[in-house]
Amino acid sequence: MGASATPLYDLIELQGLLANNTYTTSPGGGGDIIGTVDNATYTDAHTGNSATQITELNTTADADHGVLTIDGVDYTVLLADPDNTNVTITFNGGASTINLTGDSLSSQVVFITAIPTGGGSTRWFMAVDDSVGDLPDITSIQIRSLDTSPAGDDVKINLDENNNVTACLTAGTLVDTPDGPRAVETLKVGDLVTTLDHGPRPVLWIHSETLHFGPGGADETQRPIRIQRGALGPGLPARPLSV
Repeated sequence: MGASATPLYDLIELQGLLANNTYTTSPGGGGDIIGTVDNATYTDAHTGNSATQITELNTTADADHGVLTIDGVDYTVLLADPDNTNVTITFNGGASTINLTGDSLSSQVVFITAIPTGGGSTRWFMAVDDSVGDLPDITSIQIRSLDTSPAGDDVKINLDENNNVTACLTAGTLVDTPDGPRAVETLKVGDLVTTLDHGPRPVLWIHSETLHFGPGGADETQRPIRIQRGALGPGLPARPLSV
């Protein structure tokens, strides 16, 4: 089947692409984070991809012939994965940090070198697997190692979703796991939870805080919402849920 002008969201454009380098939004790093490109599309012949789903990126030289298109310009694709080292990303304006890793067989992050087929300036991008969720207001990206010749000239990564948001759950909320429901406050990074579309996935990041409401307290827009049993349909949710 293959990807056919499949939307490729939230590409983070970089000034260049080098190992052992830190890219920032402010002067002083090894290079600049230019911004986000949200109107790219991707086309190839990989049977696991489709017009609505990307499970693997392929270089243009690969038999599946990956091509990136931005604003009507086609780009030859070269790929790099982090070679099982951490890519450290600071986001939320510098308030949060996450480490992403992987290789060509399965990666949380991929780097794309895009060369215009008709001539012009080369561009560089970072893309993050859908399972990571959105990383708003990125301020720095630290790259340690890069494999610029991934096995098979492809990198397995899911990139077809947009506006992935982090779920905020109150203490006591039960989360489905392969071993049964668990209270959210008992989960830790690395534990497996059951997802709607990709089966068991590891928890990548956890943050918690205590909010007090009332005069001088937290913004009322942050107050948890209680959803009664069955409010979303028969058995949905199965018990009262606060989010």
